[in-house]
Amino acid sequence: MRVAIPLVVACAALGACAPVTFSPFLLGAPRAGTALWVWNTPQLLEVESHQRQLLDFARDHGISTLWVQITTSRPRAAQHTPPEVTNASAWREFLTRAHAAGMIVSALDGDPTYALATRHAIPLGIAEAVVAFNRSAPPPARFDGIHFDIEPYLLPQWQERRGRERLLGEYLALVAEVRRRTLEQGLVYTVDVPFWWHLVDDATGDTHAAVTFQGKRQSATLHLLEHVDGVTLMNYRNEADGPDGLVANAMDLLAAADRMGRGFVRIGVETAPMLPEQIWFVLGPQDTDLPGLIEGEIGILTEPRRVRVFNDGTRVHLGVPVSTGAASEGMSGGAPPPQLVALARRFGVAESSPRVLEAEGRAVARMDGDAEWGDVRVRPIPDPERRRTYRGISATYTPSRKTTFATRPPGDMAKELGDADAVFRTFASYRGLAIHDYEAYRALGGRVPPRASGAARVTGLLR
Repeated sequence: MRVAIPLVVACAALGACAPVTFSPFLLGAPRAGTALWVWNTPQLLEVESHQRQLLDFARDHGISTLWVQITTSRPRAAQHTPPEVTNASAWREFLTRAHAAGMIVSALDGDPTYALATRHAIPLGIAEAVVAFNRSAPPPARFDGIHFDIEPYLLPQWQERRGRERLLGEYLALVAEVRRRTLEQGLVYTVDVPFWWHLVDDATGDTHAAVTFQGKRQSATLHLLEHVDGVTLMNYRNEADGPDGLVANAMDLLAAADRMGRGFVRIGVETAPMLPEQIWFVLGPQDTDLPGLIEGEIGILTEPRRVRVFNDGTRVHLGVPVSTGAASEGMSGGAPPPQLVALARRFGVAESSPRVLEAEGRAVARMDGDAEWGDVRVRPIPDPERRRTYRGISATYTPSRKTTFATRPPGDMAKELGDADAVFRTFASYRGLAIHDYEAYRALGGRVPPRASGAARVTGLLR
């Protein structure tokens, strides 16, 4: 059933219709409009026509905030050289042009390993580089904020409870330190979080990202709201309604943010096509052994966004995507990807004991039982250099169609977002939508009109 009476729906989802007390700060804060992730910036900075294309697209689709990928130099400790924004003159020109077009622009960056204490120097350096850049630039050529998309749950440490809590603690410490270093600079500081962090884990009765930080135990998302200006909920669903829809997944956080009276919430949606991936996994270690094995091994996890994780409830299996050609070659005895061999050497199992074969069979059965996994098979990982063969599993992962609007018919995105937005606007902490990302959203072309007709209009939503 479609969302028809937003306030009633909101009350029903919260389990009560008692009025909520909003802080003057939240009530007085303006709606910021829709935000857009922009990741591919080299050509954007180098080609003026690409800049104008982006700004025209943003204007035509009601975008008011751009999160644009930034690059900085690496600090050279021996020379006491602080990091700097690279291509600074081009950035000043782009920022001046974007501000003239009415855009708000934040420096965007992110990597799962930034959450680790051993890697904090990199994101802290990025924040310092933005601050230094702004100090040297005239007001129209300055960044308006910093936006981090770090996603620590993509690291293998997340799979084990103690490792997860330690990881979250280090991540929150980073967030608090960035806030401290940028507080006096007038920068809007925002971060991305997955929608499921604040949801209750049936197995534990606690939230999925519960952590004790600065003496308080609560969801990491709520901790973040106490240290940043706003969070963007990566609510990657393509329907407003239902128990796993846009509305249901966002209600608790919006209500909590209203009660806290600080921090705003954007609702992020996905427009990129989710294509099947063939993943080649190392038969991994017991989940309780994972933290010790991972410790100090970040070098092995190069390109951490490429590392895929499957937890079968007993063991944690790490793998990497392989192309169709590489997959076929591997199946016929060709060499596996180097990163997979590195993972196998550190985490893999070479023996073929009954215990290991039983674990392998359990992993295959668990994947076979998951609707998102197919073509599951045992696939050994040869390592000719060390003359060993590690136990491995190959499977094809096909993301659920509900994660992205790229799978919906023309016009559905505007309608679903209009329905969801009508509910979200009953919360004072709501600041609009965020679209991931520019290239994918633009590729949808005329399929997604900037406005929808009917009672639930997207006019206000995309402005």
